[in-house]
Amino acid sequence: RIKLQPAVLVSSYSAEADLSLSYIAQPGTCCTLHPVVWELTVQFGLSSGYAQCFLLLPCIFNGVTEPVDISDEQGAELVTTARRTVTEFLEGNQKRRKEGKFYSQFGFHAGVFVTLNRNGSLRGCIGYPLPSMRLCDGLAEAAVSAATRDPRFSPVTSDELDTITFEVTVLTAPARIVAGDPEEYVREVTVGRHGLLVESAFSSGLLLPQVPAEYGWDAREFLAHTCIKAGLGRDAWKDRSTRVSRFEGTIFREESPGGRIIREPPGGGGGARE
Repeated sequence: RIKLQPAVLVSSYSAEADLSLSYIAQPGTCCTLHPVVWELTVQFGLSSGYAQCFLLLPCIFNGVTEPVDISDEQGAELVTTARRTVTEFLEGNQKRRKEGKFYSQFGFHAGVFVTLNRNGSLRGCIGYPLPSMRLCDGLAEAAVSAATRDPRFSPVTSDELDTITFEVTVLTAPARIVAGDPEEYVREVTVGRHGLLVESAFSSGLLLPQVPAEYGWDAREFLAHTCIKAGLGRDAWKDRSTRVSRFEGTIFREESPGGRIIREPPGGGGGARE
């Protein structure tokens, strides 16, 4: 069987399989396997008396492939909802599912990241890089995870919320860049427009479109730092076994904690994200 796990937390995802290769979709996913272009990296071992293999499978997700047409009012609602969700969670240790208009309005599948900044420094950033969940559900999961489960930081406390700004990035589905020559990657990546997902056999790393503009990187530096984020060498993007995908993001953020919410222009930089 092939069991796909939704992409969660810092852009990692995996697939587990036994030798029957019969497809099972996880609840809430919207993915189908391409029957021809599977690229399998297989490591055999023994567990419970039978052979297991672990496969990294390219998938086609029926999610958003073009930048989402989200109005400023809708973007403000996403950011406001992310803040409210975290506030409610920290006060009552629960996430309440958003129903009605919000659920129908944002019921499409899309990747989403929630970023928290405090005094211009990153305080948490976690999301779903693949359109494995409905945006209304993924937003709540990403918001709470960014506040309480980012392994780089201690959990956010209620007392901090008045000093933290919230930012929401809605992603298009990552599209693999097919390059005959690694230098083609440099030409295919536009700083300020594209985010990057780099994958090797057993690791992956993602950087949002905002990141290279904030640090002043060109496309080559952006590729290198995404490889580093994946735990690879900075030139791993030149290796033919490395998969490089690009995506776009629609970004909304608070100008100040709980303050006015604006749309981030392409190439803009409102705070630290990584």
